[in-house]
Amino acid sequence: MTHSHDRVRPDASNRGPLVNVINWILLVVMCLSALLKVLSKWILVRKFQYDDAFTVLSMLFATACGVAITFQVSAGLGRHKSTLSQDGLMQYQKAAYTSQLMYTLSLGFAKQTVLQLFALLLRDNERIRRVYAVSITNAISTIVLLLCVAFQCSTSTLWAIHSTRCFDQAALWKAFAVIDILMIVAITVLAHFIVYALHMPLKVKIKILISFCSGVGLIPLIVLRLVYVLDKHGSSDPTYDDFSPTILMLVYVYSTVVFASIPFLKPVLRGIPSGLMVADIRSIAPVGNERFLFSTAESTRSRNHYGMRRFKERGDSQERIIMRTKEVHIEVSAPRSIHEGLSGR
Repeated sequence: MTHSHDRVRPDASNRGPLVNVINWILLVVMCLSALLKVLSKWILVRKFQYDDAFTVLSMLFATACGVAITFQVSAGLGRHKSTLSQDGLMQYQKAAYTSQLMYTLSLGFAKQTVLQLFALLLRDNERIRRVYAVSITNAISTIVLLLCVAFQCSTSTLWAIHSTRCFDQAALWKAFAVIDILMIVAITVLAHFIVYALHMPLKVKIKILISFCSGVGLIPLIVLRLVYVLDKHGSSDPTYDDFSPTILMLVYVYSTVVFASIPFLKPVLRGIPSGLMVADIRSIAPVGNERFLFSTAESTRSRNHYGMRRFKERGDSQERIIMRTKEVHIEVSAPRSIHEGLSGR
């Protein structure tokens, strides 16, 4: 009875159960956020697009990371190395190795989700090229980091991350953190340029900019995790000392998926007008009544049909109907001039 009780109660010699509790609570929150993002956008556009695929992939890889850490706990995370068998230590390293791979993939797809929204917002080719340049950089950096994590140790035992047959892991995680922070900064700069050019009230701009740049709030978490990783690097008791870095890994990967879903929530999407970029007036003039980026053509046509039927029921003449329709078209779809947009600032 005592042995069974000690296995589930976290104490000084077995901190693994606490990792599981934190893991599964954050996992549920992350999955709900990602699914809410996909559902909210589906309600608005009735389409499953690339950003939705990136969100689902990021969620799945983050889930796989959490599951791998659960196996890591079962194999000995949070317990002293001296209490583990040789087979248990091998299983521990395999689970830790898998969690690192899933962690890297989830972060890459989460950033790609936000970049894909930027591509949807823009119509100007020059700005789109900038977004694609950052997207390609993110994809390349994710692949490079994934290969570095995958082959950090000898090819005969790739999973043996706590052996002496690995290259400088401290340098690996330093480079990982630097690249991660640089990508977050690049996304923040892109968001600033995009939101700055929108015709909308300042309060709305600030709200949208905060939703796009929420990932900046994760930078201190990246730095904190790096500090713990470097502090515990080369430890003689890695299964016990990996407790804090593993929890920070969970918090960061789940938070990244959650923060990447914030710009796609319905209140934010409803406030983003389509085709109101100052430099894109000519390219967006033919858009017509589709004033908002995520409004549907079906809803626009139904409103126009309802308006025409109402005019006819009131007995208006054909000429009056045409004039009223033109007035409505001009009032809704005509973009403001560049001079008016600039003077409004």
